[in-house]
Amino acid sequence: MALLQLQRACERFRSHLSDEETRRVENVKSVEDVREAITQMERYLASRQKLRNFERLVPFLDAADRLTKPIDVLSNGVPFLPYIWAPLKLILQDHTHALDLILSAYSQIGASLPRFARYGNAFPDSHDFQQLLGHIYEDIIDFHCHAYRLVQKPGWAMLFSTCWGRFQHRYDSLLGSIAKTSELIDREAASYEIVQAREWRQKLMEDAQDREKKEEIHQREAVNKWLQVSDRNEEKLERLHNRCLDGTSQWVTGSPQVRSWLQKGRGKPVLWLHGKPGSGKSILCSQLIYFLKSSPNWNCLFFFCDFHTSGYGVTVQVLRSICAQILDLVPETASFVYKECVVSGKTPSTSFLKEFVPKLFGFFEDLRLIIDGIDEIGSSEHGELIKTLAKLAETQGNLRLLISSQDIPSIARNLKGRPTLIVGKQSASVCKDIGLIVSSRLEAINEGLDGRVPESVFTEIRETILKRAEELISSAEAFPKDLEEA
Repeated sequence: MALLQLQRACERFRSHLSDEETRRVENVKSVEDVREAITQMERYLASRQKLRNFERLVPFLDAADRLTKPIDVLSNGVPFLPYIWAPLKLILQDHTHALDLILSAYSQIGASLPRFARYGNAFPDSHDFQQLLGHIYEDIIDFHCHAYRLVQKPGWAMLFSTCWGRFQHRYDSLLGSIAKTSELIDREAASYEIVQAREWRQKLMEDAQDREKKEEIHQREAVNKWLQVSDRNEEKLERLHNRCLDGTSQWVTGSPQVRSWLQKGRGKPVLWLHGKPGSGKSILCSQLIYFLKSSPNWNCLFFFCDFHTSGYGVTVQVLRSICAQILDLVPETASFVYKECVVSGKTPSTSFLKEFVPKLFGFFEDLRLIIDGIDEIGSSEHGELIKTLAKLAETQGNLRLLISSQDIPSIARNLKGRPTLIVGKQSASVCKDIGLIVSSRLEAINEGLDGRVPESVFTEIRETILKRAEELISSAEAFPKDLEEA
């Protein structure tokens, strides 16, 4: 049972590490390796006049050293020991900004750990003692895991203090669990008390998780109220996606313009997709959004403008929607937005959000933003919306923007010089999609008629519709864009 605890705790922590990080952890052979890393870090910080009180780590390192022999006996040759001390080295070497809070936390854990030295050989065969050791080990690894996860995400330096505040409930619970288990070990507790230890340990953790969850819900509700964003955007995406026949619109992700737009660092960060009314631009955008959302390599934000969109203040609506979607993608940002915006009494105005939204982009390595239908809002809104979003894309190295609309002057002049994907020039791909749709509809009609109509009739109908569709596409592209061109 105790051995399983060790294994379970290590597997949980390993799931948050890359192969390289796992190798670094398992290559730390003793506490002395950690002490040496701390000495090197002290020299580094001293050279920059940023010394910290690393003496706070001594109780933890001493206790971890004393824990070596009992855990070594318990692990039966399986290399679990590095996971007690190595994560501390990983966190301190890679994430110096979080030092003060982390040093303090490890200091408190070290002060709570029992005096393992006198127990090294005392209870080698005691199931009760091993069970308590398992509790201690699991709690320490859980703390390593949570602390490392906080400093692992993009933009963690901004997020750390707010997320640590919410994690405090769980940390207090872990500290309480370690202290109680240590007390039982020091008293050489009886089996009955050890059974009780499992129960209160579980209750401590459940209570901490409950408090953390309640705080998370409170913060998210407050932020949602502050943003005042409706669900209409998601609903429209779902409607558009459901209207799309399987196998159609796939050409858009294979087009050279979109392939370039998808690749970070290649080409320009802004792409304009335009076409005539009814050419399927919104459907194409919905397919591209679903394509991006289905891949772990990309994060996608989007906004659909339509007749529901307010005729004024569209830019602030889009920026608020971006904030709300980021909260869904990275729930930990709720505590950051809550502290920076709600608690500080900020107003979610266009001017404030223009400055604040780039901070949220810092939580991503790669991000895509798709805005569809801006021709459906007033032309007086086009300039500010396009300039605001294009500036974000062209100044943030991790953001790429796609705008979908009709080709009208108030939009074209603000997107001049940017790459374009013109739906009307993709007639072969569009006609292929139309062919799939027509075939699907005719098959449904034929099934409804129990196959009584000869196949040749449906073939002729299909060819007639496709020929007419090709003619319409050609004539639509030749039609004047505006009165001036006419």
